Formats: sequence, structure tokens, C-alpha cells
Amino acid sequence: MGTILLYTMLRYQLGTKLGILPFEQELWNFWIPFYLPFISFWACLGKRVRILKLKSLKNKYISAHQALILLMVLAMSPPMILSQKYLDKVPHGLIEIDDFDEIKNHQKEKFFVINQFDVDKGSIVEGFSTREVMGGKYSRARKYFYVDMLYPFKNVSGVWYGIEYSKNINGKKDNKELKQVKETFYRTSKDSFISQNLKEVKYFEKLNNSYKRSRFLKAINKNRPLVNIDSQIILIPKMRDYKNRTGISLGWIFGSYVIGCVCVLIIIAIPKLDKRLLTKFNNN
Repeated sequence: MGTILLYTMLRYQLGTKLGILPFEQELWNFWIPFYLPFISFWACLGKRVRILKLKSLKNKYISAHQALILLMVLAMSPPMILSQKYLDKVPHGLIEIDDFDEIKNHQKEKFFVINQFDVDKGSIVEGFSTREVMGGKYSRARKYFYVDMLYPFKNVSGVWYGIEYSKNINGKKDNKELKQVKETFYRTSKDSFISQNLKEVKYFEKLNNSYKRSRFLKAINKNRPLVNIDSQIILIPKMRDYKNRTGISLGWIFGSYVIGCVCVLIIIAIPKLDKRLLTKFNNN
């Protein structure tokens, strides 16, 4: 719990409040919380787990004691990741504005209610991108397709109404089949965007530095190469109530933490102690 609280406080102060560390959201929300427990466990328990009697693994890349710490990390990573997804949404209030220029006065905020707006449907911007996650011994390769559609808001420059469509497929497909899947997905996504009721919005979320925002900016840059790409503001329409913005409750976070602690205790309790190594550890 100390690691979660310390990381959360540092992120809020340096990332959210002061903006000193403008990392991508994926790094803040997943990769750092995933690896931080490993560093914490290794620093605190790296020497202590060696006094446990463990059978050798038939794997030259990882020892039994390292595998034990990895199991602890996998048990404690979920509450770390859930807490950061929660923090990503909670500190920001809902700002009501009448003029789009007001958004520029709230650089560190991300949720807005816009009372009156209209978009230029004749200036649609489209983007298509793919990402592939390689498979391993126990998992298949997975391809992700993204269609990013945008309309510029009227009476303002550099502010966009954007919607993301995504699809993923498992396994290998030949080029002809893959091309057909991509074309069908692109066509249905564009049709859905064009037929979208743009006024049916509870509030907007402004995209901060993230993989999603970089895709939208890439689409804008491809269609509008002369614009200042870094100054563009992407607003994502949200149809759910603002109070449901996190999708995660504190109960889930604390529940996953308790489950993780129980798992760690079980992992430690099962192996027997090596008395010789225990004596050596106590003497040192």
C-alpha cells in the first residue's frame, strides 16, 4: 500500500498538478505501475526469499526465487494499475464553458461541458492505423485496428470533435483476408461516424499526451500539413454521466489489494525455510 500511495502522490504532484513529467497516459497508467512492484519486492524481499526451499526450475533464464518474486508482482500489480486508472479521472473537475477559447485557459483540466457548439461536417478528417502484439509460446499474435474520425468545430481554430473506433483480431490471416477485414471495418466505422448524433453528448474529455492523441494528431497532420500540430485540442464526446467517468470504484481497488496481499502470503507460506540459509541471514 505504501508503494501505491507514494507513486500516486508523486504522479499527482509532478504529472497532474505541475505538469513537470508529461509522460504518455499508457506509461503512467500501466507500464510504471506494472514494473514498480517488481522493484519494490526485489529491494525488500530479494535477499529474504533466498532462505525459502524451492525446487530448481528447468529454465535457464529465471531462477525459482526470481519466479517467486514474479508471482508476487503479478498478484500486486492489479491494484497498482487500477489505482492509476482511477487517479487519471478523479482529480479533474467538470468545467462548463460557453466559448472554446476558454479551454485554453484550463490547460491542466480535461473534462468540459460545452453549452453550444457546431461542427464542420464538410471538413472530415480520417485516420487509420494498426498495431500488432506478437504472440508467444502460450498466446497468439493479436492485431489492433484503429479508425480515428474528426470534425473541426466551427468558429474556432485547432479544436476537434473526435471519435475512435477499434477492432482486434487473433491469429494469423492471409493478406487477402486481412485486407477485407480492414476495409470492412474502416467502412462501417466511417458510416457510424457520419450517422452519429453529435449533439447527444453529456460532456467532453480533452485528450492529454497519449497513444490515442498521437493517432489523432497523425491523422490531422496528414490532412492538414500546415497546421501547428502540437497546439491542436482533441475533444472526445462522452455519453455516460460524469459521475461514472472512472468506471472503477475505490472498492475494486481495495478489494484487489486485499486479494493480492492474501496471494502473496500464500506464496510465501507454502515453501519451507532453509535453516542453514536462515541462520546465515540472521548472522548477517
